[in-house]
Amino acid sequence: HEDNAIYKFGPDSLGLTAPVADVVSTVYRPGSSVRVLDLCTGSGIQGINAALHARAAGLTVDLNLVDINPRSKRFVTANLLMNGLDDVATWHEGDLFTALPDDVTSPHFDVILANPPYWPAHNKLLFHAGGLDGEAVTKKVVSDGTPLLKENGLMFIVTPIFNTDKA
Repeated sequence: HEDNAIYKFGPDSLGLTAPVADVVSTVYRPGSSVRVLDLCTGSGIQGINAALHARAAGLTVDLNLVDINPRSKRFVTANLLMNGLDDVATWHEGDLFTALPDDVTSPHFDVILANPPYWPAHNKLLFHAGGLDGEAVTKKVVSDGTPLLKENGLMFIVTPIFNTDKA
């Protein structure tokens, strides 16, 4: 069904992977752990990329992947298995932070990643509709995610800037 399609990763998804890989593999010390939250995960590309680079840097990884679309779980599960990360990842289905278990309290994550829907639209394409101004999901990621970051935690978000006159 088109209304619950999974977004094919493109330049925006790939654009987020490079800086995340650099940061995760250089900021954290070998032997330490890194807790990653990938919101609007779709195929899981950002979280999986971060986890692979963290493992390569000698880190222990705790990866949490969240998407509102139930179809995403199949894509993420396959990609985790193909990348040997199924043992470090937990899937959460739901709307952003409400999908996380109740025991997730702030500060909790070292890295939060998000490639939210950001097009000014209100339709059934979950990966596309960012609300009437395109910023509804992004605003929620920033406002609700910031308190969940550990001290010196990092948030990476892909989004264009549409409403520059409102700044």
